[in-house]
Amino acid sequence: MTATTEECLYYATIELPDGVHQGIWDCREVVDVYLGHVDFSGKTVLEVGPANGYFTFEMERRGGILTCLDLGQEGRWDLVPGPRIDHAALEPAARLTLARIEAAFWHGHAATGSQARMVYGSVYDAPELVEKSQIGILSNVLQHLRDPIGGLMALADRTTETIIVTESMWIDDPVMESHAVMQLIPRAHLPEISQSWFQVSMPLVGEALAMLGFENLRCEFHWPEFHDKGSTRRVKHMTWVGQRP
Repeated sequence: MTATTEECLYYATIELPDGVHQGIWDCREVVDVYLGHVDFSGKTVLEVGPANGYFTFEMERRGGILTCLDLGQEGRWDLVPGPRIDHAALEPAARLTLARIEAAFWHGHAATGSQARMVYGSVYDAPELVEKSQIGILSNVLQHLRDPIGGLMALADRTTETIIVTESMWIDDPVMESHAVMQLIPRAHLPEISQSWFQVSMPLVGEALAMLGFENLRCEFHWPEFHDKGSTRRVKHMTWVGQRP
């Protein structure tokens, strides 16, 4: 599958043979910590939510053998409920956005000669959809899940060695760095927030990974660039890495 650049929407800035394509996020300066300083050489990798493939192709460049799991245009995603949210109008627009991001993935896939395999479906169904991989990675996906712990459980089920979980930290609250909690992002009076659910705290992700059997856990913060409505700022992220015993 190929696409023209006009069809594409880039979630993350990526450098391809035909030039630099600006995304909403620019993670190039923090890519090592974003990927947890993990060695991908010769390892099978399951990446949930590849978006336009920036990290997919980077992990391949570092020697990883990639399987991607993405929701796809026909998938059912976790939309926030509420009478103020016009789902009939939202879904076609959301599907168009997903189609353009998917087009960007396939454009990059062709441009880089990627061998990454794509599987479409929900992260919750990962145990039924994809084989186990040595490395599992989930980046900026938890906030979009109605059941973030269920998402972690599904990825953990498919991960035999190393798990990487990276998530943005939008809420500036000391509690989010000291307690195992989740904060609800949408509110009844904010119908524009329709595709985000929870800000998960740093300790919560660590505790969940420990409960799922990962050891030698470590977490590091980093600040990728976020481009929105003509402005640029850096947004705090956490990256957790854990190992199977």
